[in-house]
Amino acid sequence: MTSLTRLDVEFAIAEGRSLVGADLQAADLRGMELKGVDLSQSNLTGALFVRADLTRSRLEGAVIDAASFDLCVLERTDLRRVRGSGVSFAHAFLKEAMLDAASLPGASFEGATLEASSFEKATLPGANFADADLTKVKLTEAHIERALFHGAILTGAQLERARAIGADFSDADLTESSWAGVEAGRTTFVGAIIEGTRFVKCDFSEADFSGTRVSSTDLHGSVTRGAKLPRAVQG
Repeated sequence: MTSLTRLDVEFAIAEGRSLVGADLQAADLRGMELKGVDLSQSNLTGALFVRADLTRSRLEGAVIDAASFDLCVLERTDLRRVRGSGVSFAHAFLKEAMLDAASLPGASFEGATLEASSFEKATLPGANFADADLTKVKLTEAHIERALFHGAILTGAQLERARAIGADFSDADLTESSWAGVEAGRTTFVGAIIEGTRFVKCDFSEADFSGTRVSSTDLHGSVTRGAKLPRAVQG
């Protein structure tokens, strides 16, 4: 089956034809208006969506290996169960996007806006969230081992039962975020703001909290064996 081109997509949208399960490998869709388009189960390997508008579109279950969504608008877009490696969402706008159960190892969300988005049970080892806005994001039961959150905003974020071993939250804003049952051994929080954050029964073995700004922080029942803790944190 021949992969669809940009022109094919334009005609399909104009004629109201379905793009569910479409083969769009390496398609150049940069800057396209794709609001509300259903690309569920499609093969988007290597596709370029740079600066495209995918507001409220549906990509559920799509294969997105090496696809680029840099600078895209993906507000309220359905990305549940998408899968792919080498994917980039750098500086994209993903407010209230759904990425539950997505499998995106090593994906880049650097500088992206992800406010109120959901990554429940997503697999994101080694992902890059540096300088991203993850205000009120849901990372419940997500796999974020070795992920980079340097300088990210996670105010009010939910990380219950997440697996964050070796992750880097240095200089991140974790104000009033919720951590319960999180596996965070060897994680770094150097210079992070963790005011009002509640840590309940987490594993912070060998974690580094050096230079953190702590206020009313609670480490109820958390494991802190070998961790570097500032004076304000009570084990």
